[in-house]
Amino acid sequence: MKNRPFDLAKLDFEKIRKRKRRKLLCWSAPVCVAIMITALYLVYISALKSIAYRSYITSSYETTVSFLDHSAFVDVLEKYKVYFNQGNVYFKRKKYNQAENYFRKSLEIVPKTQECSVRINLALSIEAQGDREVALKHYDAATEKYDDVKAVLYDGQESCNVQLNRLLYSDKQVKHEDYSKNQRDFYAIYQRIQEKSNDVKRKKNGDETDSHKSNSSEATKKELENMQRKIDELEEKTKKAQKYKSDREEMDRFWHDKTDTQRPSKRW
Repeated sequence: MKNRPFDLAKLDFEKIRKRKRRKLLCWSAPVCVAIMITALYLVYISALKSIAYRSYITSSYETTVSFLDHSAFVDVLEKYKVYFNQGNVYFKRKKYNQAENYFRKSLEIVPKTQECSVRINLALSIEAQGDREVALKHYDAATEKYDDVKAVLYDGQESCNVQLNRLLYSDKQVKHEDYSKNQRDFYAIYQRIQEKSNDVKRKKNGDETDSHKSNSSEATKKELENMQRKIDELEEKTKKAQKYKSDREEMDRFWHDKTDTQRPSKRW
């Protein structure tokens, strides 16, 4: 059977176009919805961060914390930044324990390329706690905090691209112009912590010496007071003995005089 020529006039092109559009819409609708949701999500996250930032620079820390807490709940892409910013807010509010907690959370998930800034702020928050312990004369607790700072910095040498051995054992002084801001801060913190650790040891030894001297002085003072009390008691006893002797002599003279004047005459 021979093929008959195709009659284009019998085709409904409008119907064919509508059918293709419906198919294309069915296939593309989920993708469009996903793109729209993603776009709205990103806009929402950006708006939260923008509001939090404006609140931060105007020192409205309560508002900043509120928006950052919400951001930490919904932001799954850069949660380490949210934790980092939360740590900065608590540091500004001088709540150094909370700041340390958030910096540590950020450090657990931060990419290696962004780790240095987190470590530096973490070290600063722990250093502030150590300074507070020194002010309270809790020298052992302060020493522990300063040791924690050293550990944080030692572990961050690779991410911050620094070498503490060069700082500690090199005869040449580290030139700040040779390093980035993070590296300069890194070295500055470590040097400062070394000085503070030594100062804490001196203060602790000084307080122990002063305490020993104070105890010795207090003991000497008590001994002197006891000696003075014994001397006073002895003087009081001496005065009483002298008074008793004087009264006795006075009484003896009285009876002697009375006997002489009132002696009865003898009778023969």
